[in-house]
Amino acid sequence: MDQRPLSRESVDDIEAELHRRNAALDEQSVNHIAAANEAMRLQAERLPRAGIQEEDEVLLREVLEKAQLEREGEKNEQSGMSVKKDDFSRSASARAHNSKEETGAPRASSGRRKSSAVPSDERSLDQPLTLQQPNPKRSASAANSEAQGEAPGRLIKTRVKALEEDLKEASKQLEAKDKRLTETSKELKKMAEENAALQKKNKSLALEAEKSKRSFEDTKAALQVRERELQESRKEAERKDRGVKANETDTRSREVRLNRALEEVERYKSLLEEVREQSKGGSESYKQELDTLSKENKQ
Repeated sequence: MDQRPLSRESVDDIEAELHRRNAALDEQSVNHIAAANEAMRLQAERLPRAGIQEEDEVLLREVLEKAQLEREGEKNEQSGMSVKKDDFSRSASARAHNSKEETGAPRASSGRRKSSAVPSDERSLDQPLTLQQPNPKRSASAANSEAQGEAPGRLIKTRVKALEEDLKEASKQLEAKDKRLTETSKELKKMAEENAALQKKNKSLALEAEKSKRSFEDTKAALQVRERELQESRKEAERKDRGVKANETDTRSREVRLNRALEEVERYKSLLEEVREQSKGGSESYKQELDTLSKENKQ
């Protein structure tokens, strides 16, 4: 695994990509729910109003309210809020009850039947519609009108179940998206921690490198000073060598002169011995030779 630290721009790019994907998934879910609500509303508008029973109208309103509340609940879940189902049931039942009170008794000329044995404000969305037994005294036209009114109700219930399945699927997609977002956030946090550790390590290495650089510069300066001192010492040694060589040359010349003088002294000694030996034969000749030698020596 590459241990290079992530730059701040890379972390920001990853966070921006996560937010973009999250927004795209949220937009898809909201569009899906909105499309389902719009399709259900259009389907309800296409149905003949005269053939819908009073309970079907209440059921349709409850379904629309439930879809709206579920849509709001999806939004609230993202910010940590949740909508309770029992609040929706009580709200839907109260609305249905108020709707019945405002509507009043059904008109006889519309051909609508009265409410079923189970009150509409206590019926759940999953329960089938229960119809009262037809009055045998009704006319054939009233029976036909009632049969025509039941068909739209079944169609609405079928459509409602399909929309509920779509809503469940959208909820599953949102849960999967939240799970992926959580995993990605954990991975991003881990990467950020690794990046911080690497940056800390790099900072420590940079400090050590700076110390090593300063130590190298100090050592280099000391080495240059030593080199200059060594050059001065070499020059001084060369001067001394030249002086020693000059002294040696002078000493050798002196030794040569001294050796020559010693040779002359030895020669004079030998001559002196000869003179002494000859002086025994005659002092005159000795004196003459001595004078001659003295003159030569002076010269």
